[in-house]
Amino acid sequence: MRTSKAASTVVGLAASWVILAGTTSCKRDEPAPTPPPSPKASSLPVDHVAPGELLEGNLVLFGLTMPRGFRIVTKLTTSTAGEMDAPPEDLANYVRARVGDGKVTMGSTSTQFSHVRPRADPKRVLDIRVEKQKAGSRLEVVDVIVVGEVPKSQADALNKAGLTPQGRPDPQLQ
Repeated sequence: MRTSKAASTVVGLAASWVILAGTTSCKRDEPAPTPPPSPKASSLPVDHVAPGELLEGNLVLFGLTMPRGFRIVTKLTTSTAGEMDAPPEDLANYVRARVGDGKVTMGSTSTQFSHVRPRADPKRVLDIRVEKQKAGSRLEVVDVIVVGEVPKSQADALNKAGLTPQGRPDPQLQ
């Protein structure tokens, strides 16, 4: 039997189409590649520290926790001084966040915290001085021994000393 040229062309095209359809369908049947496994999440939380923020250490002086990197230079019964490599502004901000009450006086090279109370031990009264050093800061903490009750205001302190609110001797006590 003889085949015509047209019939062989149709058979050739049909075979090509079957092969093309078969390779395309094979590609569709292949599963998509699985993504690589992601690294396991750590059970520890990630520590985020703001610029200039100091972390608490293990050393506690008179109810105030010192920052990491603080080194004691002098230690007496009621006062302790130490140094660290942090800028004085960062150290003063660290102390400010951990004390209450009292008075804060900021200068160009030092910050003085007068009669402040550590939040961890509010029964204590401290005087703290943070000053600039050549390389870092110096911190001095003095445990103020309070005899009696600390006056709540300047008027109370003057009255307790026998003075009028203007600072003159009270005529009733003379």
